[in-house]
This record gives sequence, structure tokens and C-alpha cells, in this order.
Amino acid sequence: MRISAAALAAIALFAAHSEPVVAAEGESWVDRVQFYGDLRLRHEDIDVEGDSGANRDRERGRARIGLKAGVSENITLIMGLATGGDNPVSRNVTADSGFTTKEIGIELFYIDWTVSDELTLYAGK
Repeated sequence: MRISAAALAAIALFAAHSEPVVAAEGESWVDRVQFYGDLRLRHEDIDVEGDSGANRDRERGRARIGLKAGVSENITLIMGLATGGDNPVSRNVTADSGFTTKEIGIELFYIDWTVSDELTLYAGK
């Protein structure tokens, strides 16, 4: 893996302007991490007029899970996983009759850096 000079400069700037997290009395890293997620299940009935052989019924679903972590006073890391794999249009998966495994992919992975009240930078996917 090659890192460009611009990436190294951005990392150095990032480190220089971030303040280390000082845990408050009784606070641990767990207090700075929030988990989230959702699950959606639905039945889909597609009727094609004039062609009864093209009609189909299927069960569809989507699952997402992620975390939001306060790395420092002005830096937040957001990471999320979702079903659907490489499909950029939809995270839905179809429950077919074969009990096949479904793909899970990275949906979100970025850093939210609040440089000042007027400037917030985002980097990642």
C-alpha cells in the first residue's frame, strides 16, 4: 500500500489540530461509543399485466449495524455494515428457497472532523 505525500500531509494536519480525549471522572471509552442498527423485512408481489408467468412473489430484507465513536473533542469516527454486498443501488437481499448466505459490506466508514465552528471536514466512504 502506497501513501501519497498529500495523504501524509493531511494526517499530520489532522493530528496537529486534534486534541486528545481526556476522560471525565467516571467516564470510559464505552461512554463515547454509540451503536445503532435496523432491520427491515417485507413481502414483495410483482404482477405483470398480460403475462402471468412473469409474476413473482418474494421476501426481501435489509439489516444495518454501525457505530459512532468520539475519538477526540473534535473528531468522530462513523462505521457501518449492511447487507447487500456490492450493490450500490439497494441494500435489500432476497430470501430464496436455498438458504444461501447473503453478502455484507461496508456501508459507511468516515471521519467527521470539526476544525472550527465554521469548518467541518469529512473523509472516507
